Amino acid sequence: MRTGRSLARGFTLIEMLVALVILAVSSVAIYGRSGQAIAGLYSLEQRTLANWIAQDHLTKLRLRQRSLRLQSPDPASIPPVDTNGESEEIFTAGRLWSIQVNISDTELETMKRVEIEVATVSEDAGRSDPILTTVGFLGQF
Repeated sequence: MRTGRSLARGFTLIEMLVALVILAVSSVAIYGRSGQAIAGLYSLEQRTLANWIAQDHLTKLRLRQRSLRLQSPDPASIPPVDTNGESEEIFTAGRLWSIQVNISDTELETMKRVEIEVATVSEDAGRSDPILTTVGFLGQF
């Protein structure tokens, strides 16, 4: 004959509490890691967009120089590249971006060093620290 204790099947209260604690700890760990992954993904998106914007601006500068060269029959009459810094704000990918361009001389007279800083602009804080700084060169020939 069976006793009442042996007929009861299932989990004890302690086993259920242990399972809940394990589930809670693993949920907290997963939640924390997903937050880090989202922050990393946002940072990667910002840097990728900033790189595209910087490369696009450098290409515009190169095309401007090439256009001047093609319009001028005499290469000596091409005006020198302006080494004054310029800045511009553009709206791309749903955000306002600030582009700061600094052009400096190099050892070669016909080559300029172009440094482009890209940052986001917000209504609250204004221009942020540069997300990306890229360097390229601009020929004048």
